[in-house]
Formats: sequence, C-alpha cells, structure tokens
Amino acid sequence: MHDIRAIRENPDLYDAAWARRGLPAMAKKIIDFDAKLRTASTAKQEAEAQRNAASKAIGAAKAKKDEAEASRLMEQVAALKTRIEETSVDEAKWQKERDDLLASIPNLPAVDAPDGADEHGNIEVRRWYIQTGAEPPALELTADHVTLG
Repeated sequence: MHDIRAIRENPDLYDAAWARRGLPAMAKKIIDFDAKLRTASTAKQEAEAQRNAASKAIGAAKAKKDEAEASRLMEQVAALKTRIEETSVDEAKWQKERDDLLASIPNLPAVDAPDGADEHGNIEVRRWYIQTGAEPPALELTADHVTLG
C-alpha cells in the first residue's frame, strides 16, 4: 500500500507515474478521502475531549451537591456519546474508502523502466546463459529438502 503522506506531498509525481501505467490520475481522490477521514477523526477527538471534561465536571458538581448542574452535564455527556458514535462511523467509512483505494493501486514503475501497456512492452536486456555461449541449463527440480540442504 502506498504512503498517504508521500501522496499528499507529491501528488503530481504519483499521477505521472500512474499515467505511465495507463491509469487515470487518482491523487486528488485519495487526498479528498484522506481529508474527510482526518476531519472525522478530529471531530471524534474533540467530542471525546469535551465528554471527558464534562465527566470531570459532573464529579465536581456532585461534590458541591449541585444536582441541577450535574444532570445538565449528564445530558451533555449523553449527547456527546451519540456524536462520538456518529463520527466513529464516518471515520471508519472514510478509512475504508481510502485504504481500499490505496490497496487497489499498483506500485509505481521504476524511473528507468520502459513504458508499456503490459509485460510485452518490456525490453529484454540480456540472458545470463547467452554470455557464456551455452544453452540454458536443464534444471533438476526433483530434489527433496534433505538433498538440497
């Protein structure tokens, strides 16, 4: 899977490399999914921080015997719990979308690799056995692990 940080920093490089493989530009879509994921994560973390602060305040209100304030804070905590659950669903959705897209994209081709639609576009540089003028060796592939060891 590709590094999302590298895609964020060099989207044009990735789009150009994917174009060499005959793929459309995808960096913008990946970055958009990542931005939505980061927004959902931030919203969830903020809601959790507010819930934690309100929970502490409930204890302080109960210590002061201020039941009205404690019940108001408990309602706030319940609302924040719902918000956390909703943002968790959004976060998981965008995480899956981004990660599925990243996992489906092939690796970037090497800079010195020739462009081509498939393996037939490859250039054969040399064969190792031709350098010695010999025929390719017949390989004995029936040895067991004890013999090989």
